Amino acid sequence: MVSNEVLVMSLPRDQYFALDADASLLWRLLRSGMAGQQLAAAYAEQRGLTPDEAAAEADSYLEAWHRLGLLTTETLGAPIESLPTSSEAGHPAAGDFSRQGDRVARFRFSLMLRLARARLEVSAWLRWYGAAGSLKRMQARKSRSLPAITLPDVVATFMPIRSLLRLGPESCLPQSLTLALVLREHGVLPDICFGVQRFPFCAHAWVEVEGMALTDSAEQLARYVVIARF
Repeated sequence: MVSNEVLVMSLPRDQYFALDADASLLWRLLRSGMAGQQLAAAYAEQRGLTPDEAAAEADSYLEAWHRLGLLTTETLGAPIESLPTSSEAGHPAAGDFSRQGDRVARFRFSLMLRLARARLEVSAWLRWYGAAGSLKRMQARKSRSLPAITLPDVVATFMPIRSLLRLGPESCLPQSLTLALVLREHGVLPDICFGVQRFPFCAHAWVEVEGMALTDSAEQLARYVVIARF
């Protein structure tokens, strides 16, 4: 909810819908668990309508929302809670810094290749399954037998590959899915956050782990209101 108005995100349509005051009231009543006569009675009372008028108006809204795919019995499932990151790798022995540097360089190069592969996989997902199907597939990805990683390693590797693969601000959802997919393969469970700015309207997606944004600064995200996490 933004400024007492409801903004609804339709993943199947990849669209956002702003509801007016009356529609926002009905949506909040639905979200509270009301249905049927209880819903109509509460809507009539708060709108100052007769029961018949309230029922007709509510039915009109509900029919439109079903048609737009905003109301459905299928869900993405409960958002996945963040878990702690994998343990950090051990420190090198004294006098072994050169060899350790080579290992870090090789590790980051292999991580860069995994990010590039994940980007291609995400592109195919979005083309075939849309945003909702892509989020489901990202959440279903299991951890693999891959080296432990730290978040600074991931961010330091991801930022240049984002530019190389033209993953700029205009492609925030593919960018977020790519990063989240690789994190999950390494045993880190991230959140993909969706936020909106009301005036002028714009929407953004980014990745967080334990409440920490990985690819956007706090200043950049301050203008957005989070409306969903997956």
